[in-house]
Amino acid sequence: MRDLARRVLIQGAVLAVVLAAGAAAIGWFTGSDRGLWSGLLGALLGSVFMLLTAASFWLGERLRRRTGSIGAFFGVVMGTWLVKLIAAIIAFALLTGQPWVDAPVFVWSMIAGVLGSLGVEIVAFIGLLKPDKVDQY
Repeated sequence: MRDLARRVLIQGAVLAVVLAAGAAAIGWFTGSDRGLWSGLLGALLGSVFMLLTAASFWLGERLRRRTGSIGAFFGVVMGTWLVKLIAAIIAFALLTGQPWVDAPVFVWSMIAGVLGSLGVEIVAFIGLLKPDKVDQY
């Protein structure tokens, strides 16, 4: 499971850099300074979500080893996903109405970050399904 968290962190870091650069560039061209900072803020929140996912994999695995229950692992991971969903809704509600935020750039960069995070998680989980990896967990 350590490989899973490491893989999510590495792929997430690459995605965060690409997303930040893309969101900043698009934000700059569509909304000047406000768009630039809004794109970076959305990308930052998406990156924080990826970090929370990797941390939940690590913590869930530690609990699974300690308790011997796979339910502990999935409880931590699913609980973290629920927290991320609530945090995303709150961030949308609080930040899109601010005068210094270009709402479309912020929302789309955050959506891209969340979807990218989901893609990284799926790719990492699929890597676990390879026959040579299953026996390790």
